[in-house]
Amino acid sequence: MKNTEQWAKVQALYAHGFRFFSYRSYPDAPRLPERLREVPLFVAANPAHPFRVAPPDQALQPITPLLLSFNAGARD
Repeated sequence: MKNTEQWAKVQALYAHGFRFFSYRSYPDAPRLPERLREVPLFVAANPAHPFRVAPPDQALQPITPLLLSFNAGARD
């Protein structure tokens, strides 16, 4: 996995309102996705995740083909 993919994944999660904390306080919380391609499904499946503490801001999304198609669906 490339470092650029990892940063795009972090940026995509951040844009969807996720922040990065220790799991110590939330040991049963679903783990954040390991790959960028997993982000759309993870975001859709975890609307009440304890690390999702901010409103989504689509302007912060990374520009990737996968997320462009995901964001187009979010606007419909």
